[in-house]
Amino acid sequence: MIQTAWFGTDAPIAAAALPSTNTDLSWYNVQRKRLQKFAKQFKATAPMPVETLRSQGEPDITDPDVVATRGGFTQLRRDLPVIDQYYEYSGEAEYLTRVQDLVVAWCRTNYPDGKPINETNFEWLLKVIKRRRATFTAAEGADVDAWVQRLRVAKEEAAAGSFGAQMVEGEGTTLYGNWWTHHYKVLLWVYEVQGDTAAKNALLNDIDAFSAQNFPFGNAAITYPPSYAVAAANRAGGYFDISGGDYRAQFPAGTVFVVSGNTQGKDGSYTVASNTWFSGSNRTRLYTTTIPLPGGSDGGGGTLGIPFHPAVHDMPRVAVVGESIDYIRRDALHYHVYTLYPWIEIALLSGSRYLTLINNGWSFFQDKLLSPVKHYEFANTTDTFDGARWQSSHPEYLAPNAMFKPHRASGLMLAYHHYRRTLDPDYLESSRDVAMIMRAFPEVASFWPQYFRWALGYGANA
Repeated sequence: MIQTAWFGTDAPIAAAALPSTNTDLSWYNVQRKRLQKFAKQFKATAPMPVETLRSQGEPDITDPDVVATRGGFTQLRRDLPVIDQYYEYSGEAEYLTRVQDLVVAWCRTNYPDGKPINETNFEWLLKVIKRRRATFTAAEGADVDAWVQRLRVAKEEAAAGSFGAQMVEGEGTTLYGNWWTHHYKVLLWVYEVQGDTAAKNALLNDIDAFSAQNFPFGNAAITYPPSYAVAAANRAGGYFDISGGDYRAQFPAGTVFVVSGNTQGKDGSYTVASNTWFSGSNRTRLYTTTIPLPGGSDGGGGTLGIPFHPAVHDMPRVAVVGESIDYIRRDALHYHVYTLYPWIEIALLSGSRYLTLINNGWSFFQDKLLSPVKHYEFANTTDTFDGARWQSSHPEYLAPNAMFKPHRASGLMLAYHHYRRTLDPDYLESSRDVAMIMRAFPEVASFWPQYFRWALGYGANA
């Protein structure tokens, strides 16, 4: 049954429609009535499985395959988990039957291609499979297990091949951005469902390395071949000299950096000047030059803004605390939310391992959302896809002078506070947090599973 420690007694509620007045009901009972109402509504929808989902990189949402995919998304991320949450609370057999029908229909129809954005909504399907695996018949269970294995193979192969092949300098959307966060989220849940602890731990190690790329505060690195060795470094002044002082590279004021010795890069051995987080890592090198930086105002060298220009790399400027590379490249809270939400789902399977990253990302989002300074979404994006999508069929948030709509962050808001509560049962949202949730609540739309999970405590790791 549903967890009760957070909200007192779990008194039975007679089946009934959501009452028109609720002054005689506790807040939690009202939420249970609301859960029942939506579960009954969603249960009436027939299964809508899609053989291969199509969304990633598709600008035209009127394409028939994309339309079918979006319908499937709604069933996976809204209908299925709400029905399952109501069964978890009520124990009514008809809702378990519908959960089983939906899971089996999807597992017998779908053949994953491993593309992370296409398949990011499988997270709730995997959670339900983990929770209900013992309730399937032998034949159904075999088909469910086969689908989970197909998904595993597709995602592992895609990361190494079809979308992993795009992991090249200048392709920041894939190299450091939200494709990887959504990929890691689903694959980690696959390993959880299969009980493969070794694979899960190995993946978490990969995610550790990726975290400094996806949220790159202070992660600035410039590497030089030995013939242009760093001769001296002035930490207080924030600069280092190259080739006997003939050239100088200046870090932004306040950036702490170190100069390491030679380190092995993918093109040879390099001398590295970087902040401490990046020192000595060829995976996280952001810029390599075979000549010193062009001249700057001090008569030699240049500023860090030069190698971070989008013409030479996907990170056009230095990050601030809590700022995702998706926000840096796309200039849109939409994408900051889109890359931060998977981190929370990853964290639900890894405890406090990424708590600092998530808290910093959450604070950055809050500050931007509540800032009195207007910010227009995508105004300075460096990604050509945004323009193509704008011209095609997404004018609602890509049009000029369009600001971020708070309801688009409903899932993130609810997931963040649910996660914090899993770490500390006594955690309480601040008044500012509650105000943000209530602002988004009237349009919570597809995020009812996250809402009920937050409001009613839908079990461990959910």
